[in-house]
Amino acid sequence: MNFDTVKQATDFAARVISSGRPTTRAFDSCFEWYGATAVAIALYRRTQKRPDTKLAKNLFKYISEEITVEEALVYSDWADLEILADHLK
Repeated sequence: MNFDTVKQATDFAARVISSGRPTTRAFDSCFEWYGATAVAIALYRRTQKRPDTKLAKNLFKYISEEITVEEALVYSDWADLEILADHLK
C-alpha cells in the first residue's frame, strides 16, 4: 500500500495500533517511505493530546518509544508534518 500523505499513513497506522491487531505489509509501508518519521511523530502527538485512548496504550508496542520521543523533540518546532516529510526526503 502506498500513502501519498503523512495523514493517510498516520490514520491507517492509528487504526491498526488502536485495534491491537497484528501488523501487516500495509502497516509496515506506513514506515517505509521518506515520511516515516513524520508519521511516527504524528502518532506520538495524537497520544499526547489524548493519553486515555487505545492508541496511546498500544503505540509503543508497535514503534520504538526511544526513537519516536527523540524525533518528536528534535522536530517539535515543525507544526506541519507534511512539510517535514518533504524536508526529510
